[in-house]
Amino acid sequence: MHKVKASDLVSLRKALADSEPHVLEQVRARMPKELCAVLDETVASGWLTDPQICEIYEHFCKVLFPGALSPFIHLGRRMALTSYRGVYRVFLAIPSTSFVIGKAASVWPLITRRGRPRWRRSPRTAASSSCAAPTRSARR
Repeated sequence: MHKVKASDLVSLRKALADSEPHVLEQVRARMPKELCAVLDETVASGWLTDPQICEIYEHFCKVLFPGALSPFIHLGRRMALTSYRGVYRVFLAIPSTSFVIGKAASVWPLITRRGRPRWRRSPRTAASSSCAAPTRSARR
């Protein structure tokens, strides 16, 4: 049986517990006790089976996005907002995850050198700085 890493579920659970605990309680109230125990005891390094994770996410969808045409897409975007960092967040206004990953991969080399961001002053104003690859003269 296929298994899925639970890190996104744990991030979602933590974000809701911190910002909207009443929503997390509504989700728990809808679940069978066994599934609620799985939700509460799961750690980010753990793995869940497809049926388990799908059933848990279905309960989240029914509480967070009742009546939505594509609740799993809405849930996925919400989860991405809680777990994506750095350059990925720039592209989250675009609805396609493949677009986000593709653009992030193409932009990352432009703003980093050897995996580390380099900061330089913008030639326009002395007060602003931008994240960009070093200029040729700066590499020497």
